[in-house]
Amino acid sequence: MLYQPDLRALTRFEPPPEPEITIETLFPDTPAEGETGDPAAPEITPPAEVLTETQPEPEVLTPLPPTGAESQAQAQPPAQVQPESEASIVTLAADLPSVALPDLARELATATDAATGGEAGPVPEAPPAQSGSSDPVDPRFADLVARLRAQLQSACLLALPQLQDGTLSLTVLTANDREVAPFVAEVGSGMDAAPAGRPVLLDNRQCPGVTFLRRNASYPAFALPISLSAADIASGESATGRIEKGAGYYNTLLLVDDNGVVQDLRRFLTVQGGRVTFDVPMAREGSARDTNQLLIAIATPRPLQSVTQNAGRDAATFFAALDAELDDAARLGVVSLYIR
Repeated sequence: MLYQPDLRALTRFEPPPEPEITIETLFPDTPAEGETGDPAAPEITPPAEVLTETQPEPEVLTPLPPTGAESQAQAQPPAQVQPESEASIVTLAADLPSVALPDLARELATATDAATGGEAGPVPEAPPAQSGSSDPVDPRFADLVARLRAQLQSACLLALPQLQDGTLSLTVLTANDREVAPFVAEVGSGMDAAPAGRPVLLDNRQCPGVTFLRRNASYPAFALPISLSAADIASGESATGRIEKGAGYYNTLLLVDDNGVVQDLRRFLTVQGGRVTFDVPMAREGSARDTNQLLIAIATPRPLQSVTQNAGRDAATFFAALDAELDDAARLGVVSLYIR
C-alpha cells in the first residue's frame, strides 16, 4: 500500500526582494554660489559618472607682460644702500649743478709774468680752483711752478712745491735720492730765495704712478690737496686725513705701495657736510723699509671703471688703463706716507 502526502498545506517559497540602493549625494549640504540654500529645494543627485571622473590637469599660469608703469619701475635701478660703517664711500649724485670756478692756471700765468717780467716758462693748465678761493697767487710760488714744469728730464722724480708762512719749500719724491740735491739747486738757480728741498724715497716699482702724475696738465700745482693727520705712522695704525676741494665729485683714493701694487681705498672714504675724509688702517708685512707709500686722490664727474677693474694690479698696468679713462675734467692730488 502506498502513502501519498498532502502537500497543499505547504506555502510556496518566495525569494526576498532585492534591496534598492539610492545615491543621495556626494557633496556637502552647503548651497552653491548663487543659490538661496532653501531646504525645500529639490535635492540634486549627481550622475553616476562623478564616481569615476578624473581630476582635471592643473592650469599653467603664464605671467602677463608688465604694464607701462611697472616696466618703468623695473627699469629703475635699486637705490644705493649706504653701509652702516662711517669708514665707507659716500658719493654725491652725478647730476649736481655745475659751479663756475676761477681759473688757477690763468692766475699762475699772471703772477709769473709779474714776477719774471713777462719771460715766464710754460705754465701748467691747472684744473679750476675751489669756488670762493679768490686769494691771489704769490708770484714767487707761480715762478717756482713754472720752473718745475720745465724740469722733466728725470725719469722718476716728482717735485711738490709748498708755500707756508711766506717760505717756499720742495718735497721731492724719487727712486734715486742722489738726484735730489742737484735738482733743487738747478730749480732754485737765479731765485732771490731758493726753496729748501726735502727728499722722499720711492721704490722703482712705483715709478709708473709718478709718470702718470707728471703727465697731468696741472703738475706740479695739483688742484686736489690731501691733508694727512700724520705723514709718519707705525704699522697697525690708521692713516687719517681729508681731501680738499673734492666735494661735489666722485672721489677716489689710491694707495701705491712700495711693492708697486695699487690698492683701491674708496671704501674708507666718507663725505659729510661737504668734507671728504678718510680713515685707512695700515699694516706692514715684514721689516720696515726706507721707501714711502703714495696716496693719490682723484675727483671726477663720473665713477672710474678702470679703478674697479684693475685694483690690486701692478702700477704699470693700473695707470695705463686709468690714464686712458681720465679726461681734462679730473682733479688730482698726491702725498707721501711713511709706515715704520
